[in-house]
Amino acid sequence: MKRFHLWPALALVLAVNALALTGVAYNRADEPEAAMTLSERELPLVGGYGREENSGVSLRLEWNWDAAVETWFDAAKLTELGMSVPEKREGSDAIRQPLPKQVFVVLEYEGEAWRRFQEEKERKLLELEESLKRGETQEDQIVGQRNSLKHGLYSGSRLFPVAAGLDPGPLRQRYPDNRRYLIVPALARATSVHEEGRDKTGGMIDSLLVAELHVPLNLNAPLLDLAPSGPLFNYRHDSPAEPPEPRYEVDVRWGRRLEPWVTEVRRIEPGM
Repeated sequence: MKRFHLWPALALVLAVNALALTGVAYNRADEPEAAMTLSERELPLVGGYGREENSGVSLRLEWNWDAAVETWFDAAKLTELGMSVPEKREGSDAIRQPLPKQVFVVLEYEGEAWRRFQEEKERKLLELEESLKRGETQEDQIVGQRNSLKHGLYSGSRLFPVAAGLDPGPLRQRYPDNRRYLIVPALARATSVHEEGRDKTGGMIDSLLVAELHVPLNLNAPLLDLAPSGPLFNYRHDSPAEPPEPRYEVDVRWGRRLEPWVTEVRRIEPGM
């Protein structure tokens, strides 16, 4: 009798697995929706130093959000996306934060947003060094800010959100280059900051709905002996003040369901 009760559970497991495999096959059918080669800067290694050969390896898709270059997600864009704005409760100073909303986000790789980001960080680095030369600041006063700026320039992701919409079709028509522009489902939320005596309302990307990429066993050998990337690429111990160079690059495709999969992983030799 006990074995009889196992059959429904087994059938459910088989049905779920079949459904998952069908979804994978559908996602990867036909030409990929997007295809990119990204490095550790955009795909840091999630855990796993000292893994065994048959252990799983995962990468996390990272995007870069910088207030100096992200000016497109304003109040008008919130209205277009049908998103509620933060508002104060009646008779209280507490602000009611609306729930995040699912949207489709365009991520640009090494494009105009990345160029503006570089220029801004390089300008700030130059200002720091000039201030040091003039004797207005001391070395120990700027070391943290300098390292943070260098990290953004040499280790941070070069994927920047540049647009958002409720339908990926029109977004792809507007950004047809699928090797520079990636369209992904994400959660976005409204924000409100007090600047220059008034409340400024806009939005920001809260999280990507599919951010973790599993590396298949037959492709993960280049990653098995690497320490995890860490939040600040803290795997470099010989000179921690200097941002390390990426250790690998990954070919990734996104399919009909805008879900990614890894097709190849390569180590990057130091100095390349």
